[in-house]
Amino acid sequence: MRYRYNAVLTTLSELGPNKVDVVPVLLKNGDFHRVAWGGFLDQTEVEGEGRYSGSARPIKLDILEYSVAPGHFPVWRKVPDKKAVQGALLNERAFCVVRDGMPKMVPRPAATAS
Repeated sequence: MRYRYNAVLTTLSELGPNKVDVVPVLLKNGDFHRVAWGGFLDQTEVEGEGRYSGSARPIKLDILEYSVAPGHFPVWRKVPDKKAVQGALLNERAFCVVRDGMPKMVPRPAATAS
């Protein structure tokens, strides 16, 4: 997965977090906050009877593109307009929620005027 911050396109490690990876988490007002990257969690782990269902908080990740083909030459797919990637906040880290091997898409929060 990758996101844009200012003019820089940042790719998150598919192998999980390192010491410097952060990911933008969308706030309800349309702004964002940067949170340490945790990696990926299957949807079954955070919903229903999953092992993190009681402790993981749902969040929305501000991701520009994702790839389901790992490796040195991934094929990037754009996150659709008005969509965000479903995430989960767990132990002060942001995780991407994956369903059937792909990031789960959810409606993007509407920006509010300040």
